[in-house]
Amino acid sequence: MEEAKGDSKMESQMMRFNNLSMPMPILGKDVSFVNLHGGFTHILASTFESIEDVAKYVHHPVHVEFGNLYHHNLEKFLIFDYKPTIFLP
Repeated sequence: MEEAKGDSKMESQMMRFNNLSMPMPILGKDVSFVNLHGGFTHILASTFESIEDVAKYVHHPVHVEFGNLYHHNLEKFLIFDYKPTIFLP
């Protein structure tokens, strides 16, 4: 994200997610001192109960509107979905 466009704009646009009936994404900013972020400086993370909930979220009109409003402020972005695995000893 270009710093000139700023975190405040991102935060204000994130408030649009308050209308979703799904989990509000968590906004975070890279604070690592090892500088291995590969140019990615921010993260939006969401947790869902099921794959079906992810599909509903992706196609939800508020999510689509947010993407359309905000993606032009990004130099690059990465989207990935994963199912966490717990490794027990």
